[in-house]
Amino acid sequence: QARHTGKVVLAIDPLATGTTLITGGTGMAGAALARHLVSRHRVPSIMLVSRSGNDAPGIPELADELRAAGAQVSVVSGDVADRSTVAGLL
Repeated sequence: QARHTGKVVLAIDPLATGTTLITGGTGMAGAALARHLVSRHRVPSIMLVSRSGNDAPGIPELADELRAAGAQVSVVSGDVADRSTVAGLL
């Protein structure tokens, strides 16, 4: 039912320099989080992971937008429920 009764809290290490991996990264919430991390927190590198990967609607435009904002962006197709896929991503 898409009800959210609590608050979502995100803590960002201001000295973080690695890649931020976002699961479900090609969906609405993942895209919004990626935009927020790049624009507000200046995260330098984002990896968007989902089962649909680059085939998700609007992903080329999102990746271009994030790159224009200064981030390195990779979009990966994979199922994070699969342990070997996650190991490969990391």
